[in-house]
Amino acid sequence: GPDSYINLQEYFQLEGLTYRLVPIRTPNRNPNTYGRVGTDVMYRNVMEKFLWGNMETEGDIYLDENILRMTTNLRLQLSTLAEALIDEGEPTKAENILDLSIEKMPDRNVPFDRILLPTIEAYYQIGKDDKANAITERLFEILEEELNYYISLEPEFATPLVNDMAITHAVMDRMVQLVTSEHPQGEMGDRLRERFEGLETLYGQKLQELEGQVQRRTTKARF
Repeated sequence: GPDSYINLQEYFQLEGLTYRLVPIRTPNRNPNTYGRVGTDVMYRNVMEKFLWGNMETEGDIYLDENILRMTTNLRLQLSTLAEALIDEGEPTKAENILDLSIEKMPDRNVPFDRILLPTIEAYYQIGKDDKANAITERLFEILEEELNYYISLEPEFATPLVNDMAITHAVMDRMVQLVTSEHPQGEMGDRLRERFEGLETLYGQKLQELEGQVQRRTTKARF
């Protein structure tokens, strides 16, 4: 973790699932990675050298929580590479990486989650709206169900999940911005915005309910 990096993060170069320490200082605002991305090396590693473990297999397969944690990291690293390739004017290579990520870690075996947001953004950036829309529709459906679940909980169970609830809400908000303002998708954008606005009302009411619970507990504690 960061505690073991001895402040050398700005000299890291991402080349796959590992970093190389290089004599090049690169401040990075991307919260998902450190330093720079060695795009040529990483692209070659991912496209030619990575050995995939059949996560795309049709039929019944089981991935435990440890494997799924690794797929989260892998999805993030691949989207980071795609973003770096876009910045370098390599949209075709970026698309290859994004396609590979979805192909090798399909929703049926590696369920989509909010980590897919950078992948969606990258697809829109390179003009692949159909691919972005397909993931957006599915991810929005998943997050909508997730937020509804949080909202349905009694305060004692919902309170510890406030941060998760806020993150889910924020990702849905970002997705709506993408399909209505930044990359308008017509009817689809209108539909997702309408669904989000309905949930936003319930979300606001839930937060008020939880705040009321905290205030009541604080008042009781004083006496």
